[in-house]
Amino acid sequence: PVSARCCTMLDMTTSPVFHEIGGVRVAAEVGGAGAPLLLIHGYLVSRRSWDDVLPQLTERASVLTVDLPGHGDSACPASYPYSVAAFVETIVGVLAARGVTRTAVIGHSLGGAIAATLAARHPELVERLVLVDAALGPVIMPLEAKLALLPLAGPLLFKKAYRRQEMLRYFQRQVYLDPAACRAERVDYYWSCFDRPGGREASYRAMTTVARIGAAMRGIPAQIACPTLLVWGEHDGIVTPKYGEAYRKRIPDARLAVIPQAGHLPHIEQPQA
Repeated sequence: PVSARCCTMLDMTTSPVFHEIGGVRVAAEVGGAGAPLLLIHGYLVSRRSWDDVLPQLTERASVLTVDLPGHGDSACPASYPYSVAAFVETIVGVLAARGVTRTAVIGHSLGGAIAATLAARHPELVERLVLVDAALGPVIMPLEAKLALLPLAGPLLFKKAYRRQEMLRYFQRQVYLDPAACRAERVDYYWSCFDRPGGREASYRAMTTVARIGAAMRGIPAQIACPTLLVWGEHDGIVTPKYGEAYRKRIPDARLAVIPQAGHLPHIEQPQA
């Protein structure tokens, strides 16, 4: 079973710094000392999803965590595209604002797609790459998402009727290997970010990006030139481990590590791995 300690979050009252990137207010935090390391989170979560591994990482790196637009403390403007390409350019803007010219990058899930595209499109910025259960191709969408993607009624259902209970059920059944490891306070935080003005619309548009991620990522793995580590939860039910092996073969300089007793969140479920 997954240890309960893996769900202990750091203090969520810390204040981020904000950068205006392309007219969007983007939240970021920096901690630690050493070589630069950028962390990019996945869909529906925030920079706080890295809290369980930050103590280890900040011991040996200067760690930059960013909230993607529509997530966490970043703004969720209606005019933002919420596409992989848009997220990449936002990240490029944050790096420029921080004066970071080259960095190691870790990306999870949707953040893995963004990190991979960053490495492919801006190789001068990415020294090394870690892709954690990365959405580099088709993902398994839960029933609620499939219903929300239906024409006409789907968007209305998601934007008006989606409740905290559905979010909790999604994390417990789809994301975590052990449902008991999904702490209510963690979901409460993500829910508060989702249920703010503009949050539901931003999340819906980001979800459509995830649903069509295969097209956006076509050809990207083969263009990644830097050393790449693929990290996969052994029991990931969203981006199954067979994709990790497939991407290992497509990325020129890649190796794969499969984490036992972990689902889609190995950095939370098994942070010491």
